[in-house]
Amino acid sequence: MKNKFFIFSFLPCVAVILASCNSGSKSDSFSSDKYTSEVTQVIDSLYGTPLLDDADGKIAKSLLDNGISMSSQILYLAQGGDLESIRYVAWMYSYGIGGAQANRKEAYKYYRMLAEKGDAEGETMLGYMTLYGLSGVEDMELGLEMLNSAMRQNYGLAYYIMADFLENHVEETEDTKGQAQVYYEMAEKLL
Repeated sequence: MKNKFFIFSFLPCVAVILASCNSGSKSDSFSSDKYTSEVTQVIDSLYGTPLLDDADGKIAKSLLDNGISMSSQILYLAQGGDLESIRYVAWMYSYGIGGAQANRKEAYKYYRMLAEKGDAEGETMLGYMTLYGLSGVEDMELGLEMLNSAMRQNYGLAYYIMADFLENHVEETEDTKGQAQVYYEMAEKLL
């Protein structure tokens, strides 16, 4: 028994990926204040030292004024292997935010980087995208492997996606119906 509130409350990233990747709309942009705040955070992580003297964002604003965008800084960190930056770049391409156009193939690339680091969110999104061929790569075995790995880490969204897959894309038997229900219940507990 699926609860519609549950579906729409806990699957925003899946819904947004589908909506933004299909819309072809121009990317959202951040406000200057938000950019300044996020650039400050990026610089903090890049240099390992909080910018305590930058409470008003002057250093971050100066970087922005000189053409060093928050997106560029985060992309640089992601390519260097920083986990949170990889996650953010995956979101940028999934949702078409932060100066990036929605691009499933690029999102897939960064979710794969997360998955290779054992990150449950990366495994879940890679599994989801691969299971349904959302990036041009459709591989049911890899998709299920990634979802199972994320479920072993008790990642609620992975349980939900697996339950939905069993319920809607696998021949219904008593076993699949029962397993889907177990996964839905587990997802509700974790999300």
